[in-house]
Amino acid sequence: MQSLKWKRPKRIRWIVVGLCLSPFLNLLHYANQYQLGFGDVSVLVFNLPNLTFPFLMAPFVLAYGIYHAKSWAYFSFLAFAILLIGYNVYVSFKVPSLRNYSASLQSLFLLIGIGILLNEEISAPYINPGVRGWRLKKRKKIEIPVKVDGIKTKTKDISRLGAYLDIDPNLFELGKYVSMEIDLKNEMLFVEAEVLRHGDLGIGVSFQNLPKEKIQVLNNYLKQNEI
Repeated sequence: MQSLKWKRPKRIRWIVVGLCLSPFLNLLHYANQYQLGFGDVSVLVFNLPNLTFPFLMAPFVLAYGIYHAKSWAYFSFLAFAILLIGYNVYVSFKVPSLRNYSASLQSLFLLIGIGILLNEEISAPYINPGVRGWRLKKRKKIEIPVKVDGIKTKTKDISRLGAYLDIDPNLFELGKYVSMEIDLKNEMLFVEAEVLRHGDLGIGVSFQNLPKEKIQVLNNYLKQNEI
């Protein structure tokens, strides 16, 4: 089973799809500008202004890096987006004849992308590579007694995918698999978890290979203990 750390949120997948589509939208714009048929790709490419081709292909490189949680792609996307939005705004006001819907849509997509990537949960694996991954489910702040490899402690927050535990992070290496016993009052839940994050006052873990029936038990408990 693939580690939950590397499952991509839908918003990341949409950014990747948008980046891959961006060059084709730009080609449509250039085809219209040079009055060329979009099918004549070779003529279209060779008629592009200097340095435009590398700039046109940049979204594919960024899409790869964003999908694979590369820090360089995160910061490059933010810089690329700000520069391109600025350029589109400049051209729209300085050369009104070059205003086009594709540039407006592109700028809107980039603004949305910036907003998504600046979100704390989305930016986590880019800012702290190797320390934590994407949190795919919102966790509830609730204290539940647990044992981690036999050590008694409690949760600080929890979801059906993972938890943050009040325990000395020096006891567990990142990537280590641990056995957990979660005391749900009327039932003891035994799960395997991977240590994904070290914090100042604890560790973040993701549950692994959790059967549907155990997920349902945990969901029911959390619903009954809403805070």
